[in-house]
Amino acid sequence: MGVPIGTPEFVNALVQSKAHAIKQDVQYLRIVHDPKIHYDLLHFCQHTPLACLARNVPPDAIMRPADPGRGDWRSGIIQRSGIVPVPVLIQDSIVQDILQRGLGAGATFDTLSAHELAWCRVIFELPHHEGGLGIKPIPHENSRDR
Repeated sequence: MGVPIGTPEFVNALVQSKAHAIKQDVQYLRIVHDPKIHYDLLHFCQHTPLACLARNVPPDAIMRPADPGRGDWRSGIIQRSGIVPVPVLIQDSIVQDILQRGLGAGATFDTLSAHELAWCRVIFELPHHEGGLGIKPIPHENSRDR
């Protein structure tokens, strides 16, 4: 993946570019029919690069809102409106795809209540040995109070 070094504008542009590419890849992976392979590809191939970037890029670059000019950045189960930071966007996108696959045909995460979505979020973030999916949340400004 690499760590961007340069001006703040360059670093921000690279973060936005990587976020856009990951979000597109998450959408492309919807054609995978096997749920386990789908989960593994999302968890290890899409979530991991952003986590690496978040560990190595200054917080002000990674926490900038996702660029709204690069696709539908406003949908999500964490925040259904407004512009969200890049880590929240990608985490949301991955969780939505896994949740949609688990709901099966005919159901969507849009029909779930806020309480059900919060429960799903807990299950996604719990480690495997505690019965969860082990998709560790990428730290962002709203998670500092946890």
